[in-house]
Amino acid sequence: MKELKKIFLFVHPLASEYQAKYLSPPLYEKWKQLIVEEGRDEEKGVCILSTGKKDDSRTKEFENFALKHFGARGVIIDPHYKDPETMVLLAQDLEQTFRNRGCYEQWIPYELWSSMNARFWAESFKKRLANQGYSFDPTIVEFESCGEAWDGCLAKYTSFMGRYLGLSKPIERIVELCPLPDFLREATFVEYMAMGHHVRLFLFVGKYDRPVAQFFDGMRGVWEKTHVVTITINPKKVSIITTSPNFYLKVRSATKILENKVIVDVGDGCNPAITTLIGKNISFDGFKAALTAGKVTDGEEPLPVAPVLDTIFPKYLWELFT
Repeated sequence: MKELKKIFLFVHPLASEYQAKYLSPPLYEKWKQLIVEEGRDEEKGVCILSTGKKDDSRTKEFENFALKHFGARGVIIDPHYKDPETMVLLAQDLEQTFRNRGCYEQWIPYELWSSMNARFWAESFKKRLANQGYSFDPTIVEFESCGEAWDGCLAKYTSFMGRYLGLSKPIERIVELCPLPDFLREATFVEYMAMGHHVRLFLFVGKYDRPVAQFFDGMRGVWEKTHVVTITINPKKVSIITTSPNFYLKVRSATKILENKVIVDVGDGCNPAITTLIGKNISFDGFKAALTAGKVTDGEEPLPVAPVLDTIFPKYLWELFT
């Protein structure tokens, strides 16, 4: 069996009509250029997480183009793939999540659903690749990813799949080949920094030369707690905005502003808290220095406070309505 040294992961390329029409034309050509150039190397492979849309001719064209250049080193993952053998791993993931993160409302179903997809797809990729005569050593292989959405599917599946493929280091994003959210499209990407717990700090320069940053998990299993970063900085020097990666999820943020420091959420694409920091009257170098010196720790994930009526003893219940 031949061994791959590097693998490119495309997460839902051309997933939305908006992206296909307005964002992707220049990126689409860059993706094709990458496939042509990297496809020549017999030690490199590609994995594409398909949208599964049968009537999406442009996505199908892109997938066929990748297979043409990578041949048996390319795998297209069907998003509807389900493998009974993987159910055992899902049960173990669920049990670990209950044990490590709690069994009440410390985490949300969307996290487990996203993890389930990633687990199925990671197992599918390994089996499909082996059936085609290829393998990889998870301790040395390099993975790079691109696709959409920056703060949603790209973030969560890159992080989860890295863990479920057994990699020793995170799948790194090729930022220049990723469609960015609206406000980041007006910024210029500068660099990313590796931090503790496999967290990645992405640094940009935005409008009016203001420094901008986001933290994302690089590799984490669903049973592992979410992360926060404690940064020593004058809170007046930074604007903090916390958003959700999904329209249907309310923000559940651990962000705090203290006297001489701030605590901010690390995004992961499914836990509804992604923090963006924007510097105010501070140089890029000063902003970068403060953030890279930040300490990454597990988030508290506290229990929600139950309403008073839910915690009252039943024998006192009648007195409430007299």
